[in-house]
Amino acid sequence: MTDTLERSSSTPTTPRKFTVTAAEGEQPDAGSHRILSEYTETEWVSFLGPVAILFARRADRLLQHEHKIGVDVDKWGKAMRVDGNEILTALQRLVDFGLATISDRDPTLIISRHWPPVAAAICTPRHRQVLTQLPDTEAQ
Repeated sequence: MTDTLERSSSTPTTPRKFTVTAAEGEQPDAGSHRILSEYTETEWVSFLGPVAILFARRADRLLQHEHKIGVDVDKWGKAMRVDGNEILTALQRLVDFGLATISDRDPTLIISRHWPPVAAAICTPRHRQVLTQLPDTEAQ
């Protein structure tokens, strides 16, 4: 994986797979919220979408018992009743908002299990970069 998630054009017989792990040594900041919190669901869903929230919550639950989990995009998509590409798009949103990172060494998504308040997260340099790359809708 690179700094963006690859949307493979693989056939259904060749599933896309990667590992998910929690951010090592993560210490929650003051005001941060666990992925499973009601705040995360109600406040982050409009920025990330329901697929990203559902993926993050499912991964968080599994990471409570395992150090890392294997993700087969197509299987997770089927279980979540969405296309695998929707999962990849949702995961890219997690990366864009600084809630997850992608390992340079191997196909691993490193997810933060404690998310900042929305107002704090949308003021980061990474978020400003994402916003400036969006098309200007007023000019259309």
